[in-house]
Amino acid sequence: MYCQKCGAQNPDEARFCRECGCQIGISVNENKLESEFAKLAPAEEPNWLIKELNELLNK
Repeated sequence: MYCQKCGAQNPDEARFCRECGCQIGISVNENKLESEFAKLAPAEEPNWLIKELNELLNK
């Protein structure tokens, strides 16, 4: 499989280019799914869950 960005040859099972690091070997549907998931992910800091759990435990 060749990287669409830099043209480097990579193993068929590769998910990232070994030359430029660009994501490869992923279908259009997978890319769309990942971008849709990113929209659903909380926009807050990753520590939001830890803060909420600490509040619950301290009650």
